[in-house]
Amino acid sequence: MVPAAVKKLAAATAEKVNEMMKRLSVMMLSVLMLVVSIGTAKADRLKDLTSIAGIRSNQLVGYGVVVGLAGTGDGNSGLTLQS
Repeated sequence: MVPAAVKKLAAATAEKVNEMMKRLSVMMLSVLMLVVSIGTAKADRLKDLTSIAGIRSNQLVGYGVVVGLAGTGDGNSGLTLQS
């Protein structure tokens, strides 16, 4: 017959082995998920995701009104006549 102390030791050892197997399974599953996710990674350009103040894709052109003495304005500069 097997003594009770040996049975108790065998049961404790079996519990430890089961706990280690559970931890090992979780770690292996985590590594597998990491490897799979690395293969499906998609990169986006930072330029496409952000908007920087002062930088535009279309250039703006503006004209102002010049007030002053007669004949001293920019009436014949060419830019205002062109547009």
